Amino acid sequence: MVREGKPKSFFYLDHRTVDSRNAIITGSYSTPANLHDSRPYLDRLDRQCERFGFDVWGVGLDAGHYTAALCKAVEDWRIHGVIGYREYKSNPSHCKDCSLLVQCRLSANHVKVLTRNVWQDSKDRTESYRLTPWGKAHYKRRRETVEQSFADAKQLRGQRYARLRELSKVLEHCVLAASAHNMKKIAHILARLLFLKYPRTLGLQW
Repeated sequence: MVREGKPKSFFYLDHRTVDSRNAIITGSYSTPANLHDSRPYLDRLDRQCERFGFDVWGVGLDAGHYTAALCKAVEDWRIHGVIGYREYKSNPSHCKDCSLLVQCRLSANHVKVLTRNVWQDSKDRTESYRLTPWGKAHYKRRRETVEQSFADAKQLRGQRYARLRELSKVLEHCVLAASAHNMKKIAHILARLLFLKYPRTLGLQW
């Protein structure tokens, strides 16, 4: 894996799908870390809809999925995508004394050429969703669900490091960790429901 801000080494990726209501992990899929995050996503989304019959109307994704092709595909599925973004800015202190500054800003014929992806309109619309009140709330909820599940997996379930070799074994580890996460979540949900139904009998405190 070679990524900005990450150590260069051999890694695996755990691609997780988490429902926004109860933070239940509904999908775990492992790949080598040199596979771009956006590539397996549509197949994972299709599996969610097919296996669980989900009527998906919105998805929250991190910046690694922010590509024009994925934005176009999600839009074609009539799904609203809320995706984080990365912003790159040059450092003015590095540029002000550069001998190539004029060439960088202007071409030889004083025409600045911009290239635009054929699906950039879809990407722009996806970006506009992120700025709406709904989009901000949805993206915040994503941090509270899928990101929290990853934090728990690293801290509590041994997923900070790959302890096994071979992709199939790593996938088994990820699925077992997801199962442990779900059992804990479901137990809390059931206990809460029982408390609401029989508060005096159970004598629980929340």
